[in-house]
Amino acid sequence: MKKAISTITILSFCFLMQLGCSKSDSTSTPTPTTPGGNTSGCSTAVPGSLFKEVKTLLANNCVSCHNPDGQMPTVNFRDNCVIQSKASLIKQRAVDLGNMPPTGPLSQNDKDKITAWVTAGGRVTD
Repeated sequence: MKKAISTITILSFCFLMQLGCSKSDSTSTPTPTTPGGNTSGCSTAVPGSLFKEVKTLLANNCVSCHNPDGQMPTVNFRDNCVIQSKASLIKQRAVDLGNMPPTGPLSQNDKDKITAWVTAGGRVTD
């Protein structure tokens, strides 16, 4: 009985922590995670060719879940600033680990596009 109560307590704590971390504040600025680390101006920046290719592949493979109405509404891949701020995570999950998208791994060509973009700096302008 004590083991069941402990397990329920731990699971409840984890759930509450996840819930607290997943809430999005629409007034907050995304935390930069890209090389260079600055997201200022990303919403008005002219997209570079590498970024355009990555945004297209995200639209084709990821936006169905990663949008305000999808399964992952806190990560909106329709927003250039969000894409830029998540550059390293996108590469890690889709290229290095290969566990995104959940429908199956990306083609090697798409993985190469992500890698080239992140290596170039992972910015909207790249």
